[in-house]
This record gives sequence, C-alpha cells and structure tokens, in this order.
Amino acid sequence: MKIKNYYFVIILFLFSCSQIEFVLQDSETLTALKNKTTLKVLNSSSPILKEQLVFFFGENTDPEFHLTADFSEIKTNRFVKKNQVATKIDYEIKIKYKLVNNIKNCTILEAIEGSRFSFIPKSSGYNFGSDRSLDELYKEVFKNNIESFLDKTQNRTNAEACSIEN
Repeated sequence: MKIKNYYFVIILFLFSCSQIEFVLQDSETLTALKNKTTLKVLNSSSPILKEQLVFFFGENTDPEFHLTADFSEIKTNRFVKKNQVATKIDYEIKIKYKLVNNIKNCTILEAIEGSRFSFIPKSSGYNFGSDRSLDELYKEVFKNNIESFLDKTQNRTNAEACSIEN
C-alpha cells in the first residue's frame, strides 16, 4: 500500500511540473542596427542613457548607420513643503533621434520619443535608496524610449530608398 502511494505522489508531482516555462530567456531584440551603428549623445551626461543605447545597438564593428540622440529633460516640483523641499517631482524626458545611413548618405528616420515619470524622494538630503530608485526609473524610461524608437525603425532600415534625402 505504501509503495502505491509513493508512486502516486511521484506521478502527481511529474504531471504538475509538466507545464513549467522558464521565463529567463535571452530576449534581446535583434535589429539590422545591432553592431552597425555609431552612437552620438547630445546634451546628456547621464551614463544610464549611454549604457542603454550600447545595450540595444551594440558595439560598432561596421559603421553602416549613424544615430544621434539629442536629450532634453524637464523637472517640475509638484509638491513643495514650507522649507522649499520637493516631495514629488515630475520628469518629462524627450529624446530626438536621427538615424542616418552612412553608405547612401541619407537620413532614414527622425523621431522624437517622449516619456514621463514621477518620483517621490524619501529625504531632503543624500539617500542611497532614493538615488538608486531614481536611477532604476531612469533606466526603465530610457529602455522603453529606445524600444519605441526601434519599433519605428524595423521596416525602414531594410528599405531601398531613404525617407529624407540630404
């Protein structure tokens, strides 16, 4: 009787685990721009933006394309205490992209991608947790912004004619 129960538990366990899907997969988007694009970032000293651009476009091995990313940011203090410390800050980020085909010497795409987010600092002075949280928000916003731009470039990089002639 114990052996039957033992086998029953093993079979039950095997059937319950049969639908497991592993979610950690290499979901890197392969584009025609990967490892073929030189990058230039204007008006930004943020290492996070540069890091995300290199992540999506890779290291330049064959400069077929040139991408210029012009960064602008507007910070708005939403809630301010009596001592002039902001308790909620809204960020509006715009990145103007210009993608040029170096071989045909023409502009493929110019686009402006905008993003917004709010941040509530936890203290008026230096706080490692708040600063780390703000960096993660920036990273997520830059990632979504670049992905949105890449969605627009999917069909244009393979096209024979450029959209805007120089």
